[in-house]
Amino acid sequence: MAAAGWASLPADLLREISGHLSADGDHLRIHQVCAHWHASTPLPAVRPCVVASRPWPWKHRYPVGLYSMWHVKGGQRVSGFPDPPAGLPWCCGMSRGWLALSNYAKWPTRLLLWDPGSGAEVPLPLPPRPSILQVFLAEDPLASPHWMALATLEDRGSLLFWRPGDESWRPVTGGCGMGVSPSVDSIAFHDGKMFFNVSSDRLLAYNLNLGTTSPPTFVGEVYVDAAVRAVACNGDLLVVALDDETLYPSFAEVYRIVDWAPAGRRRLQLGSRVTDLGGYSLFLGRGDTLALRAGDVLGIKGNHVYVLAQQLVNLPWLFTFDLKSGVRKEYRCEENQRVEARNYLWPYTWFCLKAPFFKRKRSALAPAVQSERKKRTRVSVST
Repeated sequence: MAAAGWASLPADLLREISGHLSADGDHLRIHQVCAHWHASTPLPAVRPCVVASRPWPWKHRYPVGLYSMWHVKGGQRVSGFPDPPAGLPWCCGMSRGWLALSNYAKWPTRLLLWDPGSGAEVPLPLPPRPSILQVFLAEDPLASPHWMALATLEDRGSLLFWRPGDESWRPVTGGCGMGVSPSVDSIAFHDGKMFFNVSSDRLLAYNLNLGTTSPPTFVGEVYVDAAVRAVACNGDLLVVALDDETLYPSFAEVYRIVDWAPAGRRRLQLGSRVTDLGGYSLFLGRGDTLALRAGDVLGIKGNHVYVLAQQLVNLPWLFTFDLKSGVRKEYRCEENQRVEARNYLWPYTWFCLKAPFFKRKRSALAPAVQSERKKRTRVSVST
C-alpha cells in the first residue's frame, strides 16, 4: 500500500489496532507515525521506570552511560521502548521526559536532547571538557520558549548553563561556582529557581532568571543534619529527610519549605511535616526528583516515597515508603540475582514520559526547537 494509503486509515481501525498492543514502546511507535495516527490513537500508557546503569554511580561519579529501563518493582525490563537516534548510545541525563544523548563517553562529537514521546531532537553545543555527567532541563523545550539546559562535568564537577541561541555553555558562578561543586546529586525546579544537593546534607539555590539574558544567580545555601532531597510537588517546595533514625523516627519524612531566603549559609528551617500529598508520590534518585500523581500514571500508589538505593551490597535496589501507614517495602532486581556483583545493574535515576508534567495540548513546537530543526534540515540538504 502506498504511503498515502497508510496515512488515511480510518481512525476507528487505528484505535482497534492500538488496543491490541501490549508494550508501552509499541504504543509510542504507532503514536508517532504521522499526524493522523497521532490524533487517532490514545496517548501511550505513562508510568515511571527505573533507569539502570552498569557502572556504580553512587560510589563514583559516572554519567548514566549505557542504560536500560526497568519497571518500578525491578523484576521486568521495559519492553518495546523506542530506539534512540542512530549513533547515540551514551546517555548523560534524563530530565522532564527528555534524554540527553551523545556518541562517545569522552570528547563526544554529537550531543542532543531526544524526546521519545514525540521524536523531537534538539542539538546541544559540545562540552568544553571531556565528558558530561548529567544534563538537566529547567523547562520543557516543547512547552516553553524560555527553557534552559544545565550540565555538570565529570572534570572538577563544574556547573554550566545554556539557552537556545547561545554559542556555547557558560559557567554558573557564585555559591558552588565554577570548579567548586563536586557534583549535583539531586535537583528540583520550583518558582523559577533550582534547588540541588552538592552533598547529602547541603542544598544550594539559584534564581534561573528565565526569560532574560542574565545568568543564573546564587540565592543561598542551607545545611541539615541528615540526608535530604528537595522536591517540587503540586505548587509546594518539599524536602525529604531520609533514613536517619537518630534524628527522624521514620525511613522518610517530608517537610514543607515555607520560605527560602537564606542570608549566606545557614541551617535549613523545616516547616510542617507532610503525611498527605493529595495522591502524589515522590521519586528520589540521582538527578531530577519527581512528583507524580497516582491517577495520572500507572504502576504507583499515592502518598508514597520511592527511593533508589545508593549502593547494592546486600540491599534492594529500591524502597517504597507509605507516608500514612509508615510501612516500608523493599524491591530487588531479579536480573541482579543471576549475575556476579561486578555485573550488577545499578539504579541510577527515574524516567517518565511528559504527559503528567505537561497536560496542555501543543499545536506547534516551541520556536527555539523549530529553529534548531530548520538548521539541521538545511545542513542535511546541503550535504
